[in-house]
Amino acid sequence: LACLDASTGQTAFANHLSPIDLLGEFSKQPIKHLLKIDGNLPLEATRYLRPGTLIEDLSSNFLSQEAARQVLHQQFAVASLEAYTHSKSVIHALGLLIYYTARSQRMEQLKHIQPPHPLHHRLSVDFGPQTLDHLDLFPAPDGRPNLFSEIQSTKTSPGNRLLKKWISEPLTQLQSIIDRQRSIQELHRSLSLREKIQKSLTQVYDLERILGRIHTGLASPRDTRALGLSLQEIPPLVRFLESMLEAGLREIYSQ
Repeated sequence: LACLDASTGQTAFANHLSPIDLLGEFSKQPIKHLLKIDGNLPLEATRYLRPGTLIEDLSSNFLSQEAARQVLHQQFAVASLEAYTHSKSVIHALGLLIYYTARSQRMEQLKHIQPPHPLHHRLSVDFGPQTLDHLDLFPAPDGRPNLFSEIQSTKTSPGNRLLKKWISEPLTQLQSIIDRQRSIQELHRSLSLREKIQKSLTQVYDLERILGRIHTGLASPRDTRALGLSLQEIPPLVRFLESMLEAGLREIYSQ
């Protein structure tokens, strides 16, 4: 399975998925357009995909494995793809996604596409296809209470996406969990500083999507203005983080 968000440029992949694991990814990933090559989806697939997801069948000769490999070499300007993955099927899927997206946007190269990374980190829990629904972690069609809606108070779209990722992929390593909790605790204790950070973040637009539109030549004057306003908030945010002591917050500051 390979995924591409054309608006942010993020690409990800998963190796050797069983039918059950594939259904799990369908339930977790915000898939809007599903491409498949000469293969049958599990019968229950439509139950796990979002309503209205477009499913498109591509013939096996749409793009050969070698052509897909060349697409990735050109896209990321690398001589070898081993740093990303050794899987031929993943390379084929990633190359096909980038080729399909570039062709649909009538572009030779998608400059905003980021190097691929595994869908899931080895240090996080990998939920089954029905676990998220059973635990009421995210909003459901029937409107029942859920964890995400109860704690969601992020000020930016990237923050919203990160919170969803943290909930759907809980950490498993004790030290990582402690570091995250201590960072949250430090922000919780610093009410004045936290309010300043939140106020500053309300002025930050969705930079990932704006940069994607700029790279693809689809940006509007409104996008460039939003980018400028967002960049103005970086210096004060850096100053706010200078006084933070916990490892997680210091890492954000150093980045």
